Amino acid sequence: MLPHATNSLLGMDFIEGTGMILDFDRNVWYLRNSQPEPMCFEGKTDLVHLSTVELREDEGAHLDLDARNKLTTLLQDNEDIFKLGGAPTKFATHRIDTGDAAPVAGPPYRVTPSKKEIIRLELDKMLDEDVIEDAESDWASPVVLVPKKDGEVRFCVDYRKLNRVTRSDQYPLPLINDLIQSTKANSIMSTIDLKAGYWQIEVAPEDRHKTAFTTPFGTYQFKRMPFGLKNSPATFQRLIDRFRAGLKDVCVVAYLDDLLIVSPDIETHVRDLQQVFDRLRLFGLRANRKKCVFGRDRVVYLGHVLTCRGVEPDPAKVEAVLNMEPPKNLKQMRTFLQTCAWFRKFIPQFSEVARPLTDLTKKNRTW
Repeated sequence: MLPHATNSLLGMDFIEGTGMILDFDRNVWYLRNSQPEPMCFEGKTDLVHLSTVELREDEGAHLDLDARNKLTTLLQDNEDIFKLGGAPTKFATHRIDTGDAAPVAGPPYRVTPSKKEIIRLELDKMLDEDVIEDAESDWASPVVLVPKKDGEVRFCVDYRKLNRVTRSDQYPLPLINDLIQSTKANSIMSTIDLKAGYWQIEVAPEDRHKTAFTTPFGTYQFKRMPFGLKNSPATFQRLIDRFRAGLKDVCVVAYLDDLLIVSPDIETHVRDLQQVFDRLRLFGLRANRKKCVFGRDRVVYLGHVLTCRGVEPDPAKVEAVLNMEPPKNLKQMRTFLQTCAWFRKFIPQFSEVARPLTDLTKKNRTW
């Protein structure tokens, strides 16, 4: 570098060639294979994400310009709802009741060098976001990296031993079919996904040591509620039901961190969304703009396609059935029928249609 030279612009060819990783959430960069520590960008710039302040092309396409402008203004006025970070909600705390059970612990699983690097990066991210902290604990669970559909991996902790000694929270989750049936055909719909929803709930300080997990880089424990604990869904649904209870005049459906808002017209929808945003702000909850969809006449929610005409099956689920191999034995036939049974509500006289196949699952049938 020349001391008096002007700043250079590095293109995608340079970034790809060097394996440079740009992490704007943490304001750092590093080289995938050779940089031992992340390097901070010079200065700190508030990034403006256009997707948080205006509609995307797939949003509000059936609306006129005036209606789209109303939605855009609404998002601009509530941009703080989509900001990263922040303190956990004050309306819920996750507790882990293990009674008088002795601490459970297990050794870490062996990982390849590439997976070890993934673990290190995830630890750095969670430390930066105040999700975890260093731990000294008699409890210890191993980390496991779970493959995702897109080829990447998800950082998880195997809490099976801890879950066996944890008393169950019997708070019920809503039945998906009941939620779908409760929605009426409306002309405009929006879905809101809460940003890392579980991490917006604090783990009770006296129970954090039970969440301790072992890694090649040391032992850590969660300050925020992690995935994998047996009662995490109950804690979250209790919070969401309390959140929804203050929206009596809004048609909002909520299953864990997925919210659906439906309205008959744009004026009502803008008003309904504003009430939801105000409630999110009161509860200290933040939404993931990338996964939110606003102002649609057709949305995918909990595996169903909701339209202004009613409910349809998700084409992705239909495609999955069409791509299944034909059953060749009793076990495969039962699996196939169980998969098809999900479509029962969309197929008149499903039992009669499926009878030739269900007959093949009876005793003394040969294959």
